Amino acid sequence: MDKVGFKPSNPNFKIENMISTTDVGFPIRLEGIVLHHAKFASYEPELFPGLIYRMLDPKCVLLIFVSGKVVITGTKTDADLAKAMTKIHPTLEEFKKTTLTQQEREARDVAVREEQGVIRGFITQGGEEESARIIATESQGTTTVAAAAAKGSGST
Repeated sequence: MDKVGFKPSNPNFKIENMISTTDVGFPIRLEGIVLHHAKFASYEPELFPGLIYRMLDPKCVLLIFVSGKVVITGTKTDADLAKAMTKIHPTLEEFKKTTLTQQEREARDVAVREEQGVIRGFITQGGEEESARIIATESQGTTTVAAAAAKGSGST
């Protein structure tokens, strides 16, 4: 303040609020956090792109963004800031967005289709390949399976 020529009469300042930013280095699934931490978190992407996480100890508010950027506000000391980041980091790791390999995506898609009762595969008969769509439905404990096959151009 001396540089700008301001000489306060009482130079005893007290830190009331710190605002800090960081980047955790990976994208975050905000929907997962808000579902598992509903008591502390709110996320309304139509109103604000960040998740608002209200931590009780230390008392502060974290704004968490999909990009991995985090804004921490309300701490009064460096120790509180470090404690807040230490407490939230495992949660951020838990809900880290991961990039799936092609094989993992295919396995996930098969699992989803099986869950929905739809299985797609290939049937080879007499050297010709046919694509098949098998639909399984359950009704009153009975499973009904219907198959629709379309001849493909098999190469021999």
